Amino acid sequence: SEVKRYQDLLIMEKHGLIKDIELQPKIPLMVNGKKIGNYIGDFRYWDNELKKEVLEDVKSPITKTPTYKLKKKILETYDPPIEIKEIF
Repeated sequence: SEVKRYQDLLIMEKHGLIKDIELQPKIPLMVNGKKIGNYIGDFRYWDNELKKEVLEDVKSPITKTPTYKLKKKILETYDPPIEIKEIF
């Protein structure tokens, strides 16, 4: 669940593994220079070990909808690509 994952992230932050946890980050979905909507993830944070920003979405079979899959594909076309780390 999102609550459980958030608790895990807080522990990771306390131990210095990650920082700057953001809840429900909103990312504009752009296609050919036009905004067609937004993707709202569950969490975004800086991973101190990987030295990069991580965007997470807690998923279950019910929430892995065709709309979600399309938004994920759009974000992967960005330069640099935005990858969603799926947590099951």
